Amino acid sequence: MGRRFHALHPNGRGLAGEVERCADGSREEVRADTVVGGDGAASRVARAAGWAPLETVPLMQAIVPLPKDMAPDTVRVWFVPQDTPYFYWLIPESAERGALGVIGESGPETRRRLQRFLEKRRFDPIEFQGGRIPVYTSWVPVRRQVGQSSVYLVGDAAAQVKGSTVGGTVTGFRGALGVAEAAADRLASPGEVPPHATPPGGAWKKCSRRWTGRRSDSGAMPRRSSNVRMVKTHRNERQTRRVKCLCIGCCFSVLL
Repeated sequence: MGRRFHALHPNGRGLAGEVERCADGSREEVRADTVVGGDGAASRVARAAGWAPLETVPLMQAIVPLPKDMAPDTVRVWFVPQDTPYFYWLIPESAERGALGVIGESGPETRRRLQRFLEKRRFDPIEFQGGRIPVYTSWVPVRRQVGQSSVYLVGDAAAQVKGSTVGGTVTGFRGALGVAEAAADRLASPGEVPPHATPPGGAWKKCSRRWTGRRSDSGAMPRRSSNVRMVKTHRNERQTRRVKCLCIGCCFSVLL
């Protein structure tokens, strides 16, 4: 942790990632056999490995006091088709306040509509939050070959979002699990899998389909700036440090 990803390039039979230490801004190179990008809709890993940019939509929400008649273990949704093809939501964060939000199609217009909705429903915003999330338009392959090694994407980086709501924490985690299994199989038996080959069939099918159960569906992951976590091993007799799998993003508990 504590590092930010900047670049990726082939290095012999593996990959080399350029990362920046957040503490002092210094740069270092990290070598890996496999790289997993879980760094959001604007994934730097995806761009470095050759994936095309994703189509995104704006998400805006306000932190508001909970209404007195709302229990903190419930949520509310409002369908307002003239404002959004999705819906407004109010999700409690505590017994006192919650997040009231909406997904739109235009950033400035989405902010205006949220503000109008707050005023109409007499909510007093404490703060505003916003970002952009991917929409599912077509299947995004989750593996690309870079040099002789593999790069995988999970979550928002792979547009693993539900077509109906553009959410998908559950489906994103299922996607991360499929990638983790495929990468683990590849790393566990490097001599049996040529560097240019697809991982063993069973794991690759899970990697392609597990997060939804069908190739054509979708799912999503946390949306934060990228950090880097490394799994370290040592290389036989020379005992020089070598990173087997470099995971970039927010989904470490699933990937590792």
